[in-house]
Amino acid sequence: VFFKNGTLRSVGQYVDGKRSGEFVSYYSNGKTSNKEQFFNDFPTGKSYNWYTNGQQKEEGEYTKPGSPLYKVIHFWDSTGRQTLTNG
Repeated sequence: VFFKNGTLRSVGQYVDGKRSGEFVSYYSNGKTSNKEQFFNDFPTGKSYNWYTNGQQKEEGEYTKPGSPLYKVIHFWDSTGRQTLTNG
């Protein structure tokens, strides 16, 4: 999937119409927005998010397969200062 300016918006694989494996989303400036793993269309395992400036924002984990329960493990502000460590 692409933005109107031709920049890549997201990439991932679908199996039988459901998200499966790694999905990566991007900002219109080309920098990575987030990375997540999916199984049977549900997020699973580790998740990583970044700010539009490319600075890492958070690392988290989906704690129960097939559920939206999510734990933030590490969090940084937009200047790179870590404000949460080990949940």
